[in-house]
Formats: sequence, C-alpha cells, structure tokens
Amino acid sequence: MITTVLFSSGKISFNLPREMVAPAIAQSGSHVWADFSKPDNDEIAMLDEVFHFHPLAIGNCLAAGAAPHVMNLDDCVFVSLAIFDYDARQKKMLSYPLHLFIGGQHLITVHRDDLPVLGEAFEIIKQNPAATLGAGADFAAYTILGLVADHYVALLETIGDRIDKNEEHVYSAKAHDVSLELFKLKKEILFLRRTIAPLRDGVLRLTREDISVISPKVKIYFHDIHERLYRICETIDTFKDIVLSTQDLQLSLISHKTNQIVKTLTVITTVIMPLTLLSGIYGMNVRHLPPELEWRHGFYTILGAMGVIALISLAIFKKKKWF
Repeated sequence: MITTVLFSSGKISFNLPREMVAPAIAQSGSHVWADFSKPDNDEIAMLDEVFHFHPLAIGNCLAAGAAPHVMNLDDCVFVSLAIFDYDARQKKMLSYPLHLFIGGQHLITVHRDDLPVLGEAFEIIKQNPAATLGAGADFAAYTILGLVADHYVALLETIGDRIDKNEEHVYSAKAHDVSLELFKLKKEILFLRRTIAPLRDGVLRLTREDISVISPKVKIYFHDIHERLYRICETIDTFKDIVLSTQDLQLSLISHKTNQIVKTLTVITTVIMPLTLLSGIYGMNVRHLPPELEWRHGFYTILGAMGVIALISLAIFKKKKWF
C-alpha cells in the first residue's frame, strides 16, 4: 500500500493516485513523501521504474536482516535502519526494518511492518506542512529520524528499568533467576549497539560530505540527530558496563554463598571427627567403659567428654567467626 503526501504551492494533498506520483515529483517546487507499507511486487517495481533508484538500494529493501547503513547515491541518499520494540509478554526484543530514500523533491519510505513512528511523522506534517514537508524532503527525513531517536531513548528507559530490577534481585532470594535475564540483557544491548552505531556514523557522514539532496540549512538538523545518536550509544555502553558489573557481582555472591556452605560443612565435620575417634577406639559395645578400668559409669563419662570436646570446638570456631 502506498500513502502519499504532496506539498505544492503552499497546499498539502494526500493519497495521490499511483499514476500521479511521478508527475508530482517532476513538478518544480513540489515535495512528495510516499510511504510504501508492505509493498507488493508492482509497488517494488515502481522504485526502479518511476524513481530510478539504485538496484543495490532496492535489493537492501527486499533483503531480510540487512545491516543498517547510509549510502550516498548522488541523486539520493539511502538510509537503512531498524525500529525496536520490547514485547513484555514474550520478554523478547523485536526489530522492524525501515528504509528511506531522500531525494531532491521526494522522500520515499519502505517497510513491511506497521510502524507507529511513521504515523507520528504523518501527524506532525499534517499539522504543520509548510514547516516540515514544505521545507524539503531532507527536512521531512530529519523529522522521521528525530522520532526514531526519541523511540530509541524510550526503549533505553525500559532497558534501564529492567537493569535496576535485576540489580535488586541479585541481593534477594530470586538471585538464581537473574543469570538468564542478565544474559538476555547483555545480548540485547550488544544488538542495539551493533544496529545504532552504523546509523550514527552514517548520519555523521551526511553532515560532513557535500551532498546535493541535503541543503546546508538542513545539515545543522542532521548534526542534532548525530549528537542524539551519539548520546544514545554512550548510554548503551554504560548499560553494557552495568550489566557486566552486575554479572560479576552475582558470581561473587554465589561464590561467597558456596564458601559459607563449605565452611559450615567443615565445622560440622571438624566437630564430629574427635567424637568419632573416641567412639571408634572404645567400640561402645562393652559392658564397662573404658575396658581397662571397667568403670560402672564410664559410658556416661565418655559421652560427657565428647560433649565437652564438641562445645570447646564450637567455641573456638565461633571465636574465629567461622559461623
């Protein structure tokens, strides 16, 4: 499905017929945003036949799992990025590709999933068309990229909350459930870093290179996008360090608990050893103990001695703070 927005002669029009898209782009002073949502084969063919985009860029739109990047194709700029969403029910990070073709008078977006970011951009342009799409296709692209950056910030807030909860659980009885969640968090954070960092670097190139389809007055706005993406990457790196530190802390706590258990078992074994020695020497199965003295109350005397030895051992261990 193709959704179009045309700004021409100070007026905005929506949903142009497919055959009117090419003439609208060719019209001097007009600016067009065409959104290709879940495009079929005929609509994909328009990218080549009507807009004459580079086959490599079109191939990236069709490829599943294409890496985010920015390409300067002389007559247009191709931007490939990803929108993320955290599914709390499945406890899984979801990724949705979005592709932008930024031309002199047209902005083309291609995607196969419903993206709320584009709906927000549509409303912004609808409310103030002259200051957005009317300012050029490059400024309309900046509007979308700005909303994408805002989306990344909101996602990082969610990740930050998850990290805080797991830090609390490390000290609680739920510590055994934290290992898997920390591993998932680290994996998601690294995936975000690999996805957003190329976009940040690509936007930086757009601000430095001489690109005909991006006007000098709009480049300052792309500088703003780069700075926001840079801060986002810095936050991601900070989250990665926090997760790694939390994992180290959890391993230290597990090791400490293991040492405490071993120490307790050692105390029990050390206390029982002399008692076992005494009972083994005298057998405890004769009428009078010890046999060489034949005390009538020898059995009870030896039991008392064993108790005294146990208490002395426990007192020594307590003084050394072994338990």
